[in-house]
Amino acid sequence: MSNLPTMSALVTEVTGVDSLMQYLAQLSRWARMEKDDAAAAVTRLSDLRAKAEHAYNAAAAAKYDAKTLGELAAIVEKLTELKTSREEDLRTSDLAERNASQASANVWGRHGGIQEARNAADVDMAETSTYGD
Repeated sequence: MSNLPTMSALVTEVTGVDSLMQYLAQLSRWARMEKDDAAAAVTRLSDLRAKAEHAYNAAAAAKYDAKTLGELAAIVEKLTELKTSREEDLRTSDLAERNASQASANVWGRHGGIQEARNAADVDMAETSTYGD
């Protein structure tokens, strides 16, 4: 069972800069958790594949029948496919984390401090719903 958050745990409505920053931070954390989960899976699958390959080699050395060797080879092949798939998950979740972090930095660089300035201003300002989360 995964400990990854569900979509319902995320900010579902972006109404301004503050909620956008929260949303991007949540996406970054979610991608990081997925990346950690994928890294752990790659390690587990590597270990399992090594054990299955050892079992295949031991069975081949003991001259087991072709059907048994074929079944063991199929297990090694499927574990290799699973590991390759999780390695792709690892790469894409790493990219998603970096993209969310970069987007957050971009938003802050372009809009950071505007809400604080708006709140600190002692003059009435025009309605700025973008900065009024």
